Amino acid sequence: MKSLSFLFCLLLLAASACQNPDPQENWISLFNGKDLSGWKANENPASFRVENGLLIAEGPRSHLFYVGEEGEQSFRNFELQLEILTHLHANSGVYYHTTYQEEGWPSAGHEVQVNNTHIGGGDYRELKKTGSLYSIRNVYKAFAQDSVWFTMTIRVEGRHLSVKVNDVTTVDYWEPGTDTLSGGTFALQGHDPGSKVYYRNIRVKRLPDGSPAGDTLPYSAVYDRMIKHQSNQFAFIDLHVNRDAAFDLTSALKTTYREGINLGILPDDGTASVSNLAGFPVFAGLEANDRTLLSVVSPEDLKKFDYTLSNLNVPGDESSAQSDPQTYLEGYFTRIMEGLADTAIDIWATPTLLPSSLRSDYDKIWTETRIHQALALAKASGIAIEIDNRLRLPDLRFIRLAKEKGCLFTYSHIAAEADRNDSDYFLTVIDSCGLGYKDFFVPGW
Repeated sequence: MKSLSFLFCLLLLAASACQNPDPQENWISLFNGKDLSGWKANENPASFRVENGLLIAEGPRSHLFYVGEEGEQSFRNFELQLEILTHLHANSGVYYHTTYQEEGWPSAGHEVQVNNTHIGGGDYRELKKTGSLYSIRNVYKAFAQDSVWFTMTIRVEGRHLSVKVNDVTTVDYWEPGTDTLSGGTFALQGHDPGSKVYYRNIRVKRLPDGSPAGDTLPYSAVYDRMIKHQSNQFAFIDLHVNRDAAFDLTSALKTTYREGINLGILPDDGTASVSNLAGFPVFAGLEANDRTLLSVVSPEDLKKFDYTLSNLNVPGDESSAQSDPQTYLEGYFTRIMEGLADTAIDIWATPTLLPSSLRSDYDKIWTETRIHQALALAKASGIAIEIDNRLRLPDLRFIRLAKEKGCLFTYSHIAAEADRNDSDYFLTVIDSCGLGYKDFFVPGW
């Protein structure tokens, strides 16, 4: 009986092996670890070399195209996997669906960014981090580190593209329209002489033709305006996201993937905790509306957060705003000015918000003198001014003065909006106040 059971188990294992062949058999190695056979570099071939089994990109701009043994290769649906190591301020990229060209940045296909700490050059600031689908779906937080090997996985099936950096899915994007892309080859980017990037274990798996059912983004005039700003380097990051039953982490990530809005998630319970955020493409924020929280958080725990946000004008007893508005406002401004002197705070949330009983007197209460005093402290402390898209605060007068002072800005309530066309104050502010992409706070900069 024992021998029959053993034989039965062997038969099951054999049947399983036939149904699920070794996945390694499906992978094609694109780099032999010895030389650049199967690859062709343009304009500055010396920017690529092989040393100790590693493919190194270092030198003036050049792109290394995979051409295979026959001198030409094309991949339509595929999964591409690479192991990458960067050094400080290095910049590179992985192109797909591209084609060889003699010089310049590849005009065909798309680039997946490789950049953990590169800051740009000249007057240009590079905000897009590793795992971005360059200028289409950007991520602004690095989920890999310099001088540490990481794995990048790019998967294309028809209109659907996903990118993983280690275990973090940075992009889950559907090309608009119904046609699948025609295909093309891969290319590695040599960005500039100051960038040194190593590649190894470059392999690809062809996937069946066809395209899975896609997630379409409904038309929105506001979204069209967002795309135009994103093409001009604007980083749309909502750093004031409180999860609830209507907008949980799944809903938040859907917004990131569909619309390209990056998110800063605040703790569920208001404590110094970053639990449940590991493995997700989000910033982790600490909400310290009660600033005493900052005094009890250890420096080690504080480093776990990407930024600190505080609603400095949290109303106290709103009933006193009606019964004794003068005394209430004295306390209101005292709390704000004390908070703006606190260099542990990165963002002034919902600035200038007043109790409902006093909002009709907004212009009388928030005089130009008070605005200048608050903004001078914010600038000195390096505190960014939040633009609340839903409450339409602060007003345009305040924002123009803040720009004159050189303050930075952030957004809130641009992610969890049911009707994008009814929610455009954040874009009105950009256009009316002449804000540029460098006027906005990005954690880590």
